[in-house]
Amino acid sequence: MAKRRKDEMIERLSHESVETMERVLENASKLEVPIELDGIVYFIPKPISDLIDALANQAGIDNPEFEKNGKEGN
Repeated sequence: MAKRRKDEMIERLSHESVETMERVLENASKLEVPIELDGIVYFIPKPISDLIDALANQAGIDNPEFEKNGKEGN
């Protein structure tokens, strides 16, 4: 059902002016951000992305030592 709704929205936008399309896309890009999991890109709400970033930061996951060794650096 969600795909049908998106298809309908795209169809409606296709009849709008370029300026309107640009505004809609700009607003949409502010609301959702891409995240890649297992090679698949998903678009999630910006507040959720911010939460994930904050949790990763708190856990030290975004620490370069963690990425290099798979654990926190001492």
